[in-house]
Amino acid sequence: MNVQLSALCAAAFCAAGTAAIGETLTVSHGYNETHVVVTDWISPWMSCVREGAGDDIEFTYYPSGQVTKNTEALEQLQSGVISVSAVSPGYHSDRMPLNSIVMLPTLGKTATSNAIAYRAQLDAGGPMLEELQNLGLVPLMVHITPPYQIISRDGRMDTLEKLASRKVRTSGGSLFLVAEGLGASPVEMPAGDVYLAIQQGTVDGAMFAALSVKPYALQEVMGAMSRNADFGNSATLFVTTTTVWDSIPEDARTILTDCGKSTELDAANKMDAQNELLLSEFSQLGVDVYDISPENTAIMNETLESVAATFVSRLDARGLPGTDVFSTYKSLIVD
Repeated sequence: MNVQLSALCAAAFCAAGTAAIGETLTVSHGYNETHVVVTDWISPWMSCVREGAGDDIEFTYYPSGQVTKNTEALEQLQSGVISVSAVSPGYHSDRMPLNSIVMLPTLGKTATSNAIAYRAQLDAGGPMLEELQNLGLVPLMVHITPPYQIISRDGRMDTLEKLASRKVRTSGGSLFLVAEGLGASPVEMPAGDVYLAIQQGTVDGAMFAALSVKPYALQEVMGAMSRNADFGNSATLFVTTTTVWDSIPEDARTILTDCGKSTELDAANKMDAQNELLLSEFSQLGVDVYDISPENTAIMNETLESVAATFVSRLDARGLPGTDVFSTYKSLIVD
């Protein structure tokens, strides 16, 4: 096996609409090098593959949006410009609605429980995997953060009254419905734009996992952050295309997928361990890190469960098996 994963698709190769191991493949994403998706997920996966394959698999790696932005990864994969990348269902909820279910609120309370459930759902086949296959994608690895919290420019947002009509950034998809359901005014924007938006008051707050705060330096501009909310999460898939996959020898496929499964579980466990440490760090920096009261948590969760039900029913109305996928996924979660 002579496999080289490199970063730029040769013009003639892309024009032919094919890519093959031993030729030129793109490994690219839009995350900066300090983001947890890179440090705990993509980089360890690449190291695992190198260790398992030796010199047979090499990477020429283009992170930080050098070749593709996160919002453009799906289209660039499908066009053959890149061959391996990170794709978030939240950025493509119109085309990945069933996979967006894993981002709904009040499901798993940890990254680990959600990652295990997501992997089990994909490995079992069925509508969620078929949705990816219909887009020409093969999942190599899953990544789900601990539950999203609400960060704010100033003051707590720990009641529905305090959230009412406040401009809150989301990544779109189900998180848009979460913010809307809680009475806020959701604003979709890339994560990289949130710092200035909060600093300048363009938005009043944003929904983020604690692990995603530091890569965007949001601890510098936020005044408060919840600790115990369950507003859903961020989900990302590390994928290749069926065209690339079909060209990879069986032994290479085994290495890529085995490393994916081991890395995703290690990353989830690490995220759960780091979550509380980060919240303590933010508190020491002067951020008001607070618990939403049990009474207000119950009120919010009742609303959030309604948001999840609405999301699923809309999929059913489109002829998609939303209820079945949601029920199966929920049954696989063990906190």
